Amino acid sequence: MSSTPLRVLLSRRCCDILVLSRKAASQRARWRLFVVLPGPADDWPAFEWPTSRRHMIPTPDERARALASLGYRLAPDATWSWTEDETPDYHDHPRAVSLLGSTVVVPLPDGA
Repeated sequence: MSSTPLRVLLSRRCCDILVLSRKAASQRARWRLFVVLPGPADDWPAFEWPTSRRHMIPTPDERARALASLGYRLAPDATWSWTEDETPDYHDHPRAVSLLGSTVVVPLPDGA
């Protein structure tokens, strides 16, 4: 693997839209970190925190450990940028704040 910088995203899924109950759907929300690679999104390396952590943004150390488990680390001088939005109207629950974090990563020299 080269040390070409790649984009990594951290998002909090607001719900599980496949669950019929509003309360159950929003209780399945979780933080997900994924490395954006060429090709289908289903093939992107990803890490998910448990639903019990849905209201706590993963700390910088937790994000670093998640990245390392996927074989990546922050690029030199990389910082996280954050975008705040609201969940779409078509979700079957009250609107909520949606956060998206982004930064640049490089592969670990020895992989995951």
